[in-house]
Amino acid sequence: MVAQGGGQARAQNIIAKEVAKRAKEVAKRAKEAKRQAKEVAKQAREAKRQKEKQAKLEAGEKRKQAQERIKQASVEGRIDLMKQMERAVRASPSSPHGSGNPKHIIGVDEAGRGPYAGPVVVASAIVPDGVRIPGVRDSKQMAKRELVAIYDKIVHDGRIIVKVTLAEAPDVDRLNILEATMRCMKRVIEQQVVLPGTEPEYHALVDGNRLPKGLGVSADAVVKGDDRCYCIAVASIVAKVTRDRIMHSLHSMYPQYGFDTNVGYGTAAHEAAIHKHGMVEGVHRKTFCRKFATGLGGSSLNEPPPLRRKNETTQ
Repeated sequence: MVAQGGGQARAQNIIAKEVAKRAKEVAKRAKEAKRQAKEVAKQAREAKRQKEKQAKLEAGEKRKQAQERIKQASVEGRIDLMKQMERAVRASPSSPHGSGNPKHIIGVDEAGRGPYAGPVVVASAIVPDGVRIPGVRDSKQMAKRELVAIYDKIVHDGRIIVKVTLAEAPDVDRLNILEATMRCMKRVIEQQVVLPGTEPEYHALVDGNRLPKGLGVSADAVVKGDDRCYCIAVASIVAKVTRDRIMHSLHSMYPQYGFDTNVGYGTAAHEAAIHKHGMVEGVHRKTFCRKFATGLGGSSLNEPPPLRRKNETTQ
């Protein structure tokens, strides 16, 4: 009986172990199935995320393309608007100053009428009707980097004819700023006329409300022309960048005046530098500096701060 009872116990023990083993395997399979389900769910979520990301990228690209098309249309529209005046002049059968129907429109603008130092620079530009450089507008509205980039495009475009001249500070003092500017404008207009006798083929559009005297070509003064007329805007960019580079060159010789930042204009720091170091002969405009000389160093209106020669340096 004891032996029989022991055998039953062993059998039950074996059965129990087998049941436990199978239960363990079932639990293991269930755990693996759960892991696989999680992995499938994770992959599904990742696929959904990637799909949404791709959809956003595609939507963003479509928006970007649409915005670029709108921007391009706006640029083209602005160029067309700025070229309307030139086209109207070309199409006019008669002009109050010439024979009409000119072949070439000369845009003219200046830079540097108001500074205490440096030249006034005047540029003229002939821009064929089919030439379009996006971004061209009044140079005063442009950031420096953009200004230089567009200037490079202008001067490297062989279809655009650009002329530049200037009046130095002594010329401004001798003639006055208006007369010096007008003479420069007349000169850059005349430089555009290739052959004598072809003057009727040209018409000048000059920024401002005055025209130089004695022009050999027909011309119109255009108030705010650098914002309204394409060829004037091109001339304004050339004049501005040319003058800025001259002033940066002068800064390397006379760093105490801060020409690299003020480009000759009458900032408080520039006035203080003139008070401390005096004016540089041939660079500073004596007639401009007299306006504030009384309050700087005790000079009278008729006695500007002392002049220094161009080759004389100060500490």
